[in-house]
Amino acid sequence: MHELLFLGSVAALYVPVLLSPGPNFLVLTKVATAESRRRAMVTAFGITSASILYSSLAVTGIGFLVAHSKHVQDVLRLAGGTYLIYKGLASLRPAVGKPDAQEMADVAQGGMLHAYFNGLLTNLTNPQGLVFFTSVFATLLSAELHPWAKPAGVALIAACSISANIATVMLFSLASVQRRYLLARTWIDRASGILLGGFGVNLVRAVWQ
Repeated sequence: MHELLFLGSVAALYVPVLLSPGPNFLVLTKVATAESRRRAMVTAFGITSASILYSSLAVTGIGFLVAHSKHVQDVLRLAGGTYLIYKGLASLRPAVGKPDAQEMADVAQGGMLHAYFNGLLTNLTNPQGLVFFTSVFATLLSAELHPWAKPAGVALIAACSISANIATVMLFSLASVQRRYLLARTWIDRASGILLGGFGVNLVRAVWQ
């Protein structure tokens, strides 16, 4: 019964994190609308891989150590903030004009591996995920849990993450949604760039406070 309560708590606390708009959502929706459903699916698997990695580290106790080490947290914040600022600036660049043939060719040549690492790195540097796995999820892991409960918790995290990400991809890769995106592409890219950059700046600022 204690294990079932643990799994229920994981789902109840993690689903709101998945549903709240953040870097993962911004990157995933942009790939789904501006590029292709296939690349967005691969990006979604990259995002989920990062969640699996974080939750796996948490069940081994590393997440608890990170939560109590200011120096490690500062390094992660600096790295994450720098990457998100870079993603924000990259999103702002196309917003200054319409995409040309060369830009579309660059996207096509980027490859699925690039799409995967785009999702992986975005989630690894996502402040929401970092806080959840190093504090909320880590504190749910008690010594009284049966050994099967911890890998089950990781599997639950993976199932919730991939389900939410695939649902997002399917929605934003609809032809009707893509048409609307193209009509407002400049403003959407600007908003995404500002938000991603804002997340990054806040992470960097937190190191010096």
